Amino acid sequence: MYLKNLPTLDEIVFFLKDNIKIIITTTVLFFSLFLLGIGYTIYTDSKIDENTNILEEQEVKLSELNQDMPFEAQLEPEEIKLIMKNLQKDGGMAFSFYMENDLGEPFLANSLMNELLTSEDVLKKVEEEAGTSIDPSPELAVQVTLNPNTQVMTLKVGTGDTKKNQLIADAYFNMISSEDSSFFDNKTVYVVTEPEVIKSYEIESDSIPNSDLDINVEERFSYKKIILYTAIALIISIFGGIFIALIRNLLKKEVTDIYGFAFKDNDTILNISNNKYQNKNEKYDQMIHAILHPERDSKLILSEEELDSYIVEKLMDISNIKTNKNQNSILFSSSVSSVNPTLSFDEVIIICKKHSTTKKWYETQRELLKIYKSEIKVILI
Repeated sequence: MYLKNLPTLDEIVFFLKDNIKIIITTTVLFFSLFLLGIGYTIYTDSKIDENTNILEEQEVKLSELNQDMPFEAQLEPEEIKLIMKNLQKDGGMAFSFYMENDLGEPFLANSLMNELLTSEDVLKKVEEEAGTSIDPSPELAVQVTLNPNTQVMTLKVGTGDTKKNQLIADAYFNMISSEDSSFFDNKTVYVVTEPEVIKSYEIESDSIPNSDLDINVEERFSYKKIILYTAIALIISIFGGIFIALIRNLLKKEVTDIYGFAFKDNDTILNISNNKYQNKNEKYDQMIHAILHPERDSKLILSEEELDSYIVEKLMDISNIKTNKNQNSILFSSSVSSVNPTLSFDEVIIICKKHSTTKKWYETQRELLKIYKSEIKVILI
């Protein structure tokens, strides 16, 4: 079976018309899922912004907490994270460093590093050098993050006080850069950046300073972007519908316009299924004309379904077909296997009805016709 040649514009139009329902249904489904997705995203992000606004008053929140209990036991992880970001906004300081063990392997345990830097011994040393306490809590004021791509750690300090942030960050920097702790005995520290004020985009990143994370819902979902994404989604949905329709036609058991009817180079394929007719008989007349031309001494007409009586009567009319010996003759059959094997034909005409004739039947007839030397003509109606 040969692949069908590239479709013409008319064939594409007819394909779209034939499959308009499945295309529209699929487009609406895909587009609805997109709208639900973007709606849910806007809703959840607005909730996050709402929580952020609430936690901007974290001083009141912190004052209500039990200072004798760990903050982790009283706050949700998201609340802790947002409070830390708010503390870092007021002149928060940060510096970065890379650390290796004695085997030359990168040290990536930033959580362990965070625990070390907020341990009692380290806090005592840092607070003595800084000359100030780490408020409101070391667990909230000190944060160590890891960039998984560069394997660089970043220490962030945020107490809500710019001057204290500078002093504490310098103290931590001196301790880490000089490896002033038994923890660093089997490790080597490489300083990447010195203490500097945290930029706004660095505050929003949990791991890397150069984060392009947008947390503002209005910025992420401006009207222009929503219109653009909606247009793109609509186009993708339409093409998705066309693709589904194409796959459906390829997998369909019945023949369609895009089915490859030609099994040989000299096969004649005539598609009259998309022609416009004033009535059914006009369509049949075109089919009869296609069957009768060109004139041959003998013709075999194959059709999976019984042909309309109008077609049979017209073909057998004595003015069109003569059945006397040595003159033109025509034979109707639903299968090659039902034909007398002693007969031969100048032309075999296979009538296929779109969305009705099965591919299996057609392919069976073509397989059986391989032993015939007859011309093959396929008419799709």
